[in-house]
Order: sequence, then structure tokens, then C-alpha cells
Amino acid sequence: MNITTQWLQEKRACQSDMTWFKEHFPQGEADYQQVLDALAQENRADYASWLINQVGATDSVLEVEGDINLEFGLFFAGTIKATGSISAKVILAGWGIEAGWGIKAGWGIKAGSGIKAGSGIKAGWGIEAGWGIEAGSGIKAGWGIEAGWGIEAGSGIKAGSGIKAGSGIKAGWGIKAGSGIEAGSGIKAGWGIEAGWGIEAGSGIKAGWGIEAGWGIEAGSGIKAGWGIEAGWGIEAGSGIKAGWGIEAGWGIEAGSGIKAGSGIKAGSGIKAGWGIKAGSGIEAGWGIEAGSGIKAGWGIEAGWGIEAGSGIKAGWGIEAGWGIEAGSGIKAGWGIEAGWGIEAGSGIKAGSGIKAGSGIKAGWGIKAGSGIEAGWGIEAGSGIKAGWGIEAGWGIEAGSGIKAGWGIEAGWGIEAGSGIKAGSGIKAGWGIEAGEDYGIYAGLNIRISKKSKFALVVAKVAPKNLLLGIFKAIEGGE
Repeated sequence: MNITTQWLQEKRACQSDMTWFKEHFPQGEADYQQVLDALAQENRADYASWLINQVGATDSVLEVEGDINLEFGLFFAGTIKATGSISAKVILAGWGIEAGWGIKAGWGIKAGSGIKAGSGIKAGWGIEAGWGIEAGSGIKAGWGIEAGWGIEAGSGIKAGSGIKAGSGIKAGWGIKAGSGIEAGSGIKAGWGIEAGWGIEAGSGIKAGWGIEAGWGIEAGSGIKAGWGIEAGWGIEAGSGIKAGWGIEAGWGIEAGSGIKAGSGIKAGSGIKAGWGIKAGSGIEAGWGIEAGSGIKAGWGIEAGWGIEAGSGIKAGWGIEAGWGIEAGSGIKAGWGIEAGWGIEAGSGIKAGSGIKAGSGIKAGWGIKAGSGIEAGWGIEAGSGIKAGWGIEAGWGIEAGSGIKAGWGIEAGWGIEAGSGIKAGSGIKAGWGIEAGEDYGIYAGLNIRISKKSKFALVVAKVAPKNLLLGIFKAIEGGE
């Protein structure tokens, strides 16, 4: 095809481009490739790119045995092929660029279809391909890297700004971008993945080392890292999230299936998993923690709002929630358990130190604390209740079997046990105190005889049956 002054006018070429064309082709007409060659001599990549976009690619092939090494630009309407390396100031191709060895440009590299190199691809500016980009070794750009299809490198991929692919991104070594990383399908790196902005993948994200993003991390399926995962904003995965080290997000963490970390899990807002949540050390959330199955931490579990698990909750240290704690099965902590609202477990509740709730405490099985048990409302257990220190409830205390406290037992309403009631000091109830049939009530078990009249008191509206140890004292209005 020939480029003419009239054609350029019809395409609304800018005045400077018109002037350039008239100066270089005073006859007013030139072959398409001849114009591109003249532009390449002056590194006029902007004008050449516009021209290729207007005219389109051709079927012609520039094929060279050996290397292409130019001090100026290389602009070709069709496909560029070299058995050796390709090096130029700027490289533009209407179709593909292919080299047996490396491809290097002081400025940018752009192809209408694919870019392929036996070794590395390097550009001082950006790299852009209508189809895929593939390199036997590394891909490096001072600006962005973009491909309509996939990007694949035998070693690392590095861009001064963003990396974007219509399908997957894969690197034998690491992937690093000054801004965001985006892939239509998966992202995989033998080493780490790092982005100044966000990381987004249509399917999974996998790194042999760590994954780090200044903004959020989002994957259509799972996220897996040999080391830690860290995001300035949220982390979201369609399936599971797994890290050899810790997982940390400035906002929330959410997974369609499980979340697992070799060390801690920390989120500025909530943590939510379709299945279980497991951390080698602590779990901490600014908002709530929710799991379809169990929650387990080597250290403590802490949430600004509630903690909810489909099965059990277990922590090597303490469990603390600004709102309620709820588990489908048991709750167990090496230290204390504390909730701003209620604590409820399908089976037992056990703490190395105290258990405290702003409202009620309820367990399908027993409740056991190394120190005290305290509830703003009632305490209810399917089997026994046992505390190293005292037991205190704003409402009633009810146990399927026995109630035992190293110190006192106190309830705003009644106290009822399926078997015996034992307290190191006194027992006090707003209403009655009732032990199981043929079981006794014992108060002051840990009080000296000389102090029993003061501390071994059993206070209720009505004197309880089977009071075997302790001194009954009726509350005002009682009998």
C-alpha cells in the first residue's frame, strides 16, 4: 500500500506529521514500509504506531539469519524474525516479534500479535503485545508490560509500572511491578510476587516465596505462598488462602474455602472463610472472624467484633471478642476467653484462666475455667461447670451435672445443678439454690473454721435442701 498526502488528510493526521511527510516525500506518495523505515531512522515511534494502527499489519516477514542490531528504531508492518538477538532503540511490529535469543530496546517494544524470545526481553520503556509475550529467560520493562494473551518468562518478570495479561502470567523466578499486576487467569512465580498497587487474577495466585501488594490481592480461585502474604488493602480468594508464614491485610481477608498460615493471620477489618481458619501463631481482626468449620491458633484469637465457627475454636493463648463468640462444637483457650456479648458452644468451653461474657455463657457440654467465670446474663451448661476461682452471673446458673468453684458462686437469679454444688467460699442466689436429687450443697470448703460464719454463707430466698456445709441466710423478703 502507498501512503499519500490525501490519505493522511482523510485520516486527519496532525499538522506536524503532515509536515514531516511532505519534507521526506515531496512527491506526496511513498510505500507503507518505506515510510516506516524513514520514521525508524528518527525514532518517531508515536507517528509509526499511529500509522500501523491506521493501515494495519501486513503478511510480510523480515527474516534475518543472525542478529539485528540497530542504533535507531526498527518499525515493520509485518513480522520480525531473527535467529539471533534483536536490538534497537524502539521496536514496533504490525504482527509478531520473534528472536532465537534476546530482544532489547532502549525505549519500547510493541507488537500487534505475539513477542517471543529464546532468552530475555528488555525495554527501557513499555512492552506491549496484542497476543502473548514469551521469553526463555527474563522480561524487564522500565514502564509497563501488557499482553492480550499470556506472559511467560523462564526467569523473572519486572516492570516499572503495571503488568497486565489477558490470560495467565508465569515466571520461573519472581514477578515485580511498580504498580498493579492483573491476569485474566492465573499468576504463578517460582519466587515472590510483588506489586506497588493491587494483584488480581481470574483464577489462582501461587508463589514459591511471598506475595506482597500495596493495595488489595484478589483471586478467582486459591492464593498460595511459600512465605507470607501481605496486602495494604484486602485479600480475597474464590477458594483457599495458604501461606508458609503469616497473612496480613490492611482491610479484610476472605476465602471461599480455608485460610491457613504458618504463623499469624491479621486483618484491619474482618476475616471470613468458607471452611476453617488455622494459624501457627495468632489470629487478629479489627472486625469479626467467621469460619464455616473450625478456628485454630497457636497463640491468641482476637476480634473487634464477633467470632463464629461452624465447628470448634481453639487457641494456645486467649480468645477475645468485642461482640459474641459462637462455636458449633467446643471452645478451648490456653489462657482466658472474653466476649463483649455472649459465649456459646455446641459442646464444651474450656479456658486456662478466666471466662468472661457481657451477656450469657452457654455450652452443650461442660464449662471449665482455670480462674473465674463471669457472665452479664446467665450461665448454662449441658454437664458440669467448674472454676478455679469464683462463678458469677447476672441471671441464673444452670448445669446438667455439678457446679464447682474454688471461691464463691453468685447468681442474680437461681442456681441449679444436676448433681452437687461446691464452693470454696459462699454461695449467693437472687432466688433459689437447687442441687440434684440426693446430692449435697457445700459452701466454705476453702475457708478456715474461724471464718466460716462470715464467708461460708449460703444466701437465697429459701433455704436449699441438702445443705451439708455452710450457713444459710435468707435475703430480704425470703424465708
